[in-house]
Amino acid sequence: MKLLLTSILVAFAFIVLPMEASAHASPIDYAPKSSAGLTEAPSEISIRFSERLEPGASRIVVTDSSGARLSTGNATVDPSDPRVLTLAIPQSREGTFIVTWSVVSSDDGHFTKGGYTYFVGQEDVVGSTTPQVEVVQLSALPEASAIFVELLGNSFLLGALFLFAFCIRRVLPGFSERERSAISRVYLSFVAVGIVFVLGGGISHVLLKTLELASLHEIPIGEAFPLYTATVAGSATIGRALVALSFGVLFLFRRRIILQASKLTLSEVALFLLLCVFAYLRAKVSHATANPFFPELSVLVNFVHLIGKDAWAGMLGVLSVMLLVPTLRAHLPELLPKAFKLMLGAAALVAISATYIVWLHLKDFSNLSSTLWGERFVPLAITALLAVGLLTYHVLSNRFRPALFSRFLAYTLPAEFAAGVLVVFFSSLLIITSPPLEMSRGQVFRVSDQGIKIEFQASPYEDEAGLITVTSKTGSALNQPTAFLGTNSEEGVLLALKKRFDGGYAFPLALLPLDNPSTLTVNVSQEGGYDARASFSVSRASLIPSAGPPRSLDAFTLVMIAVAAAAVIFLVLLYRTSSATYPAIGKHAWFAPILGILLLIFISSQLIAGAKLLFGNSYKKECLSDGNAWHLMLPSKDSIPQSSIPREGCMALGGAFHIADSREYQYLKSPGESNVHFAHELTDLQAGIPVDIELSIVDEEGKDALLSLVHERLVHAMITSKDMKEFWHVHPERQEDGSFILPFTFPRSGEYLLALDYTNGLSSVTETFPLAVAGSIPQDPQPALYPSPEKIDNYEIRLEHSLLFVGRKETFTYRITRNGEDVTDLAPYLGAAMHLAVVKNDLSAFIHTHGEVHPFGTVTKPLPTSTVHQHAPPPARFGPVVEAHVTFPSPGTYTIFGEFSHESVVRTSSFTVTVE
Repeated sequence: MKLLLTSILVAFAFIVLPMEASAHASPIDYAPKSSAGLTEAPSEISIRFSERLEPGASRIVVTDSSGARLSTGNATVDPSDPRVLTLAIPQSREGTFIVTWSVVSSDDGHFTKGGYTYFVGQEDVVGSTTPQVEVVQLSALPEASAIFVELLGNSFLLGALFLFAFCIRRVLPGFSERERSAISRVYLSFVAVGIVFVLGGGISHVLLKTLELASLHEIPIGEAFPLYTATVAGSATIGRALVALSFGVLFLFRRRIILQASKLTLSEVALFLLLCVFAYLRAKVSHATANPFFPELSVLVNFVHLIGKDAWAGMLGVLSVMLLVPTLRAHLPELLPKAFKLMLGAAALVAISATYIVWLHLKDFSNLSSTLWGERFVPLAITALLAVGLLTYHVLSNRFRPALFSRFLAYTLPAEFAAGVLVVFFSSLLIITSPPLEMSRGQVFRVSDQGIKIEFQASPYEDEAGLITVTSKTGSALNQPTAFLGTNSEEGVLLALKKRFDGGYAFPLALLPLDNPSTLTVNVSQEGGYDARASFSVSRASLIPSAGPPRSLDAFTLVMIAVAAAAVIFLVLLYRTSSATYPAIGKHAWFAPILGILLLIFISSQLIAGAKLLFGNSYKKECLSDGNAWHLMLPSKDSIPQSSIPREGCMALGGAFHIADSREYQYLKSPGESNVHFAHELTDLQAGIPVDIELSIVDEEGKDALLSLVHERLVHAMITSKDMKEFWHVHPERQEDGSFILPFTFPRSGEYLLALDYTNGLSSVTETFPLAVAGSIPQDPQPALYPSPEKIDNYEIRLEHSLLFVGRKETFTYRITRNGEDVTDLAPYLGAAMHLAVVKNDLSAFIHTHGEVHPFGTVTKPLPTSTVHQHAPPPARFGPVVEAHVTFPSPGTYTIFGEFSHESVVRTSSFTVTVE
């Protein structure tokens, strides 16, 4: 009796114990800002995250460009605002500084790692050799699998407990001793398997997270283990394991009383309370805790959802096993009436709670196809609908076609159990997936005039930018709008609008007054129609989201309410339709349950594949098919973050661009043709005489092309002499009128190749121009040949490759040593490990590519099992191995010029290769 009372007290203690809990903590504000150019060094680094942080497991490290740490102290979590992490640093000198951080959320227990760069003594920062933002969220299939095993064990315990207490006990007097023994073995087996699964899943989860934390902080496993178990998520996992052990001990000592009792026992109440503790500890470590919308209510809904979902799946498991045991199958007609009513009640709880959870996290229909959470929700919804469909079939077929019900039950009941197991699995995937962040928007101004819709709002993807969008309702062509502050263009201030996409134009919000509204006037002309005009009374304050309720009664909310109401009404009608009698269950083929489960898996997989085609993110598919990457990261341009809120989108040009808006991606992806125009013919070039090569890069209309900053420059110019003895990598300087000037002096007469490499929108373009230079000092008549290895100063550079063939992607491996020792502290040069210029010796072909650094050559260890990340920067130090890939267009002899940086000096290696 003492054991029983102790278990009940433990259960109540866990429930009433105040406990902080656990989605990924994403950075939403930095001080100093990412890419900031400061005149004075900051005294501290402060980062605000979207969730509360674990004080003992969250860290910040600041290093200079050489890798030396600025502070050896520990970062602290602000007690008054546990979402803020701060590190005090001493006054530092001028230079580039890299902030790296690694945090553990106390709201959901997930790990996040990242970093960014700031500068001291450089006020005007355009780019950096280190990409500016990195955020890596560490959650993967092994973690989801551990959670799934744990939840499946809980469902076995709940299902066995519920089914025996409320269904089997009622018909137990009619069982023979042999049948009582059989049902006891089934009950004991489910309890034993359930406990093993909970313990196995929990232990696996703790071990996985310990290993991740050790890698995250680069500390020994022995140090990481107590660090993780002290976190909210770690202690909750241990708590759930202790609950399972308590359940097993209590059941072991009270099983005879439970099995022989004629009514619900106090022991079963205690067992149920223990499982409530398990559900509470699981619900508290969830995304619901981090959501600002009444987190206590959300945790309660999660708790109810977990109980209902796991009980439903578990009861189906017990019934499916009973179907396989001949001595128990005969009693199923007595059990099924109450069992199906129990499952209908559980399904109603699941329907209400699931709708709330989807409403809470999905936030908008657009997130269904544009976010990872929505992508993973789709298979969960499909398998849940299949489970409800099979439950509906069981109730209605028994009511109207009992023979059909009896004939196929051996197929359909295990299939419903399989659907329940899949629901638990896909739920586990959602547990480790961050929901889309709330897009806080202020007021949106709209006017329709002359068949044109004009809108103005704060840009959702650019901080401190206003966005004007113009759309023709008739499909007529629209010209770029003009906008000014004031009622007329003569007296108003004309705004310089920057095109973001077709019909979308941005300008700095700083031009608007803060509080006192000003008139923003927008004029749009169209072909074949009257001009449209819109006037808005706006201020910056009107564009800032109000401090009202975090969620509103929008269309998405109304639909979710309707879905929940319709589901409850449907299940109540189904409950009232269910019959009190069921037909006898006949014999079935041994393969029937297996075939039913396989059919369910096949049907669900086909439906999921079809749903992906229907609801799939077309922007994501296009991004990946273009050879880019899809990530959750800060919207960025030219490696500079444009917003402090991470969004899912397309990462292009090696991470220099992250585009969250599909319209902007389309605009940048297809900017039209571009060409280099020279202000003067490149004739009469003389060796030894300086010349200014003036050029412009224009689009099809003759306007400046949409140039992107890639590898820190808008235009890269590479000049090679035909004798392969001279190579230069230089950069034209942009003028105020948009043109470029390249000052240069050719040292010798002869033929040269000028290659201009630039990026038009998101398209890399290389244009080559043969040059003839007159003079008295000629080049050598034959091209120079450069074997491997090559010696430059005290360096030895080796180039390794296989036989080279046209049209095949060839791999080149550089190894750089100095005085016989590997060089392991190479630095990026213009944002790349190496720059390679591949020139055919007859000057008929040119390729510009870049070196790559693989994990074995990095100083920073690769992050473990990351499923979502934001713009991982290249290592600040690497070597001695750099790899490059080249596809040769034609056979012949080529010279490869490779530039690398060491100790702030750029050196160029040269190698001759032959392509078959």
